[in-house]
Amino acid sequence: MDIYNQLIDEIKKIVRYDTKEHEKLFIKFSKQGYNPVEISNKNFHQINEENNEQKMCFIDGGSAEVIRSADISLAFIRLCAVIVKNNKKEEIKTEERFVLTKSIIKQENIIYKSRIYSENSNIFEKNEYEFDSKDPNICKGGNRASISEIFDIIRKFAELKLAKEMVNILSENDIIILDNSLEAKSPIEEKYFEELYKKAIVNKTIVCGLNKTTSLFLNNGKNISAVLNQISKDNLRHEKSWYYHPVAQISNPLHKAEMMFLKLNNKSKYIFRFEIYKEQYISEQINKIISLLAYNSKDPVFLGYPYGLILADRFARVSNKEKEYLKIKLLTKLGKDFDNLKVHLHSIDAHSVLDNIG
Repeated sequence: MDIYNQLIDEIKKIVRYDTKEHEKLFIKFSKQGYNPVEISNKNFHQINEENNEQKMCFIDGGSAEVIRSADISLAFIRLCAVIVKNNKKEEIKTEERFVLTKSIIKQENIIYKSRIYSENSNIFEKNEYEFDSKDPNICKGGNRASISEIFDIIRKFAELKLAKEMVNILSENDIIILDNSLEAKSPIEEKYFEELYKKAIVNKTIVCGLNKTTSLFLNNGKNISAVLNQISKDNLRHEKSWYYHPVAQISNPLHKAEMMFLKLNNKSKYIFRFEIYKEQYISEQINKIISLLAYNSKDPVFLGYPYGLILADRFARVSNKEKEYLKIKLLTKLGKDFDNLKVHLHSIDAHSVLDNIG
């Protein structure tokens, strides 16, 4: 047997799953504070697509690193909030800023110090942040975090601050949907989540999060989305969209959410992880929220994905062309100091030289 046939045979074994196997399945969480619920057919719930007068506000952010070296990072961030009602966009709000991060020495540690620059936004109550490069919340594999990790962290802070700002223009029972989970990855992010939750409770605005991807695995080593999709095909009698709940009882203080999985269109190939702020979870209300999401997920461009998030992504995205324009503009203004900057850039660009040889 040649190597390709060997590979194909092995891949077939991995992707094929017999849902009639009598094994108890549940999510294998890697952190404390999660009590998984056994996977069961009875936890699939049919979605009835319904519209109502609730507004949905979709929040997303885009970013691009314009200048990058081992000790300097300059990134451009664009945020977008899209308000949708009756599947029609009512309002689009965008905000832009630069984040300049440099490395400094503080108490013999390497610290990344970031400053936010913006012409027309005061979304942050402060414009400087410091991050320990060895902070376990941002390190990977025990290694020092790259300076390029920082702007993405600040972008997530900004999305939460924008969501809090949008609560002011929403009404009771309107919904905010973040393009992310509701799990805080650091104490600072937890603070911003708490501010958003507090404001939303007062205004009676519902806070949710939707993940396009999930890395959660079951105790048999398979991805939960793939297994739920196969179980639904083999066992559900209807050909409708569905949501799966309950998944787990969450007591992790950094993750105040009720988690579930959604298939928002019966013709869609995608299953998304969906969360709602735990204090706002009401079973009757969640049916209405998910039904409204399904009603908003009919665009053939990405069938089964909310149109509001498609728009938010489109208006927040920073293209490569725009990134290059910003880079050229900034480097031109540097003038004679461009040569000084090049020394920093060469600290990480040797690979690109090799890539261009040949």
